[in-house]
Amino acid sequence: MNVDIVISINIFQMPHFLNKQLASIASHVLSPYIVILNCNDYMFNALKNKNLPSNVYINPEIINKKRFHGTLTKGIVSNMMYVNSQFSYKYFIVFSGRTFFYRPIKLANLDAMKKTWTNTEQMIQKSVFTDMNWHWPKFRNTLLAKHYLHAGFRLYGEAHEGLVFSYHVVQNILIFLNNHPIIRDNLFTHNSCVEEFALQTISQNEVNLANLEYGFSYIGNGSDEKCDTKDPNKYTQKKCYQ
Repeated sequence: MNVDIVISINIFQMPHFLNKQLASIASHVLSPYIVILNCNDYMFNALKNKNLPSNVYINPEIINKKRFHGTLTKGIVSNMMYVNSQFSYKYFIVFSGRTFFYRPIKLANLDAMKKTWTNTEQMIQKSVFTDMNWHWPKFRNTLLAKHYLHAGFRLYGEAHEGLVFSYHVVQNILIFLNNHPIIRDNLFTHNSCVEEFALQTISQNEVNLANLEYGFSYIGNGSDEKCDTKDPNKYTQKKCYQ
């Protein structure tokens, strides 16, 4: 199946809240899309007999995720792997179970934000990240951070809700993780919110020379419930469970 947009959601509670989230997606996404749900045991059992919209799919890999733990990143990567085996797509958008659209979005909006190098010389113009605020002390202790810092590359962070990766960048991420299983497993078991830096960092530092695509776009409003509706490049916000 060919679609323009894949929306990946890690979910763990409140099936009725998921209905509101899916309704928000349906009313705001104006290009062909699918939704991939990564469930824990509870949500998998709650949804397996539920009549979901035809463009909503449940990833068969059940991951019992925890906050501030690498299992959230594992859920996102699992959805990347699942969608690669089933669909052809252009963009992969990361949601949490509390992410909602508040502005219409279509393929052209995402195309305008896609990143590509204009020449290969840019790929070596990277510097070491030195900011020690936020969660960086824990992030720098991961094997992924040590790998890139040792090579003189930069680390990148952004709230995961609202991340956008192009199809080719998803391939870059999966190839890197497949080629570095020790780094991958360290991320998936790390006791920190590595979903806020890991895939972002890989996407910025890995480039396929066949297409020169790299990096991520961001359409969210951070990890809290604040929302800057005046920013034309922001489309999603987090809402309280209710």
